[in-house]
Amino acid sequence: MYNELILIILLLTKYSYNKYNSIIDIKYIKENYKEIYYIYNTLIELHTKTENDLTLDELKGYFYAKYPDALNKIEYEALFTQASNLQIGSATGEEILAAIKQRKTALELSETAFKFTQGFATLEQLKAATEAINGVPEAVVSGAIPVSLDLGEIIESVVLKKGIRWRLQFLNKSLGSLRPGDFGMLIKRPETGGTAFCADLEMFAVDQVERPIIHFNNEEEDKKVVFRMYMSYFGCTQEQLRINWRRYNEIFQEKVAPKYKFFGIEYCNKQDVEAIVEEYNPSLVVYDQLSKIKGFENDRLDLKLGDAAQWGRELTKKGSGHAGVAIHQADGTAEGAKWLDMGHTANAKTALQAEFDWILGMGKTHNPNEESIRYLNISKNKLLGDDDSDPEMRHARGEVIIRPEVMRFQDIINYD
Repeated sequence: MYNELILIILLLTKYSYNKYNSIIDIKYIKENYKEIYYIYNTLIELHTKTENDLTLDELKGYFYAKYPDALNKIEYEALFTQASNLQIGSATGEEILAAIKQRKTALELSETAFKFTQGFATLEQLKAATEAINGVPEAVVSGAIPVSLDLGEIIESVVLKKGIRWRLQFLNKSLGSLRPGDFGMLIKRPETGGTAFCADLEMFAVDQVERPIIHFNNEEEDKKVVFRMYMSYFGCTQEQLRINWRRYNEIFQEKVAPKYKFFGIEYCNKQDVEAIVEEYNPSLVVYDQLSKIKGFENDRLDLKLGDAAQWGRELTKKGSGHAGVAIHQADGTAEGAKWLDMGHTANAKTALQAEFDWILGMGKTHNPNEESIRYLNISKNKLLGDDDSDPEMRHARGEVIIRPEVMRFQDIINYD
């Protein structure tokens, strides 16, 4: 009954319910787990009455209102308590749903085969049931995705085909392009340029991509951040934007808005993010900050952050795939330091850092003469780079200039 109980929890969100409800074998549940069947019926009824996600408490309250006398309340109270104590990661949830789909298809085949032996099903029906189970992709049946071994195809897709380039040549030379499936993290102290980093990356990338860029914001007030995106795209100061706002707005709406989606997610959970990513099929997703997205449960904060990073990494593979960038705070030992590395990541040991392909530290000293200098340190780099990347710079350190008045960064050294 464990998987069936987890199923109830997974289907509380409107996104998961709409996506997976059709694969649930209600007949199988009714015949084998009658208690779960009544809860599941209540869940279906509730989803038809609301467009919002459900909570377990809402389901429980509606269930007792629907069946006030006919059921064993002690037994169901134990079930609801067990359900409330379940901790389910996104990967575990996907595996369970895939297993349920596989089991349903297999049961349909076995039933059709038995009917065929008894003369109650035709050969065509048996063939159709066989084709149905053969038609389930390997990724659904086994959780494994076959990968091409053709070297020419590999070189074309991961080396020669450039992804999203950076404005900073330092990063083009060291990290190289950001391609679908790449997942990286910037660590920095508060008020050292995290929003400027996002704006510079996104607004430089937006003219390079065909599929949208998505920014998930839960760090600053949403409209302030969008205003800074305007500054970065045009390289303009606040005053210049205010004076000519109609002209800049017209250009932004024409050239940027169709390929740029900005979401404030202060009250957002991971299912909401998944639904947005599925809808827009982006080329780049930026989380400022990933650690504040709700829906990850673990007693230890470092493991909870690791779960969030693992989820974000897996999300980069959905649809056509996208590059992902997460902004994360550095701990107090990084205050005033030049070179930040993985060890400066706040509230994390190894679970968080292990999920990223690249990690970039951005340091700032307290020296007034270095107010505009940022110190970039690449402490992790699993990217392949581009044909113009420098292998000797894979874990490079470099000084760059931040220009907060236009929300951009610029190189100090000419790397050409």
